[in-house]
Amino acid sequence: MARRLVAAGFPAADVRVLIGPDAKHGNLVARFRGTGTGGRPIIGFAHLDVVPARRADWSVDPFTFLEKDGYFYGRGTTDDKVGDAILVA
Repeated sequence: MARRLVAAGFPAADVRVLIGPDAKHGNLVARFRGTGTGGRPIIGFAHLDVVPARRADWSVDPFTFLEKDGYFYGRGTTDDKVGDAILVA
C-alpha cells in the first residue's frame, strides 16, 4: 500500500510503514498535505486486518447476515473497510 501511495504522488517522506511485534502486523501512516493555508487538519483511519470467526464463539452463524431486534449480526457488519477504499480513492 505504501508503494501505491508513493506511485500515486504522495511524497515518500510522507508515507511511513511502522512494523509491529512481528512482520505480519504493522501500521501505515500517510500525510495528505493540503494546498491552502489556515485550514484545520483532519485524520482518517481504517484497517485491513481480519480476525478469525470461529462458529463456536457466535450465537448465530457469523457468515450469514441477520437483522434481529434492531441489531445487525454477522462477520464484518460493523467493520470499516470502506474507509480504506475512501482514503486511497
